Order: sequence, then structure tokens, then C-alpha cells
Amino acid sequence: MRGHVKGDRIGIWSENSPFFVSAYLGVIRAGLVAVPFQTEFTEDTFSRIVSDTGLKAVFVSKRFYPRAALGGEIRDRIVG
Repeated sequence: MRGHVKGDRIGIWSENSPFFVSAYLGVIRAGLVAVPFQTEFTEDTFSRIVSDTGLKAVFVSKRFYPRAALGGEIRDRIVG
């Protein structure tokens, strides 16, 4: 992950799947901090948490991508 430094927080919004495992292990391996999201979060809750916690990026699975993309100013931090 370019542009990130050790200790940066990276969100993961995904159901239990190989995508989640890959994202989680990749984040940890890079020396970053994984911040998993509950799958029941609404778009508003997701956007608020991303903004309030200072996440540098968010991995989002295909299932949640349409909901995450509604997040306005956080769109540029979404990886999916």
C-alpha cells in the first residue's frame, strides 16, 4: 500500500470471506492497523466512523461497495 506509514488505520468492510482474510492479513503484514466494520452498519454510520477515526483507506467487498460509495467525501479512500 503506497503512501501509508506504519501505524496508519485501514478499515475493512466485508462479510466473512477470502476477501476479508486477504485484506486483513495484507494490512497487518504492511505494519498498518486493521479496523474491521460490522456488516450491519448503515451508510451514515460507515461514513461517520471513517471520518471520525481518520482512516487512511477502506477495503470494501463487492457486497458493501454500493453502500460505501454513497459516503461522499470518503470515496477517494475506498479500495474495492
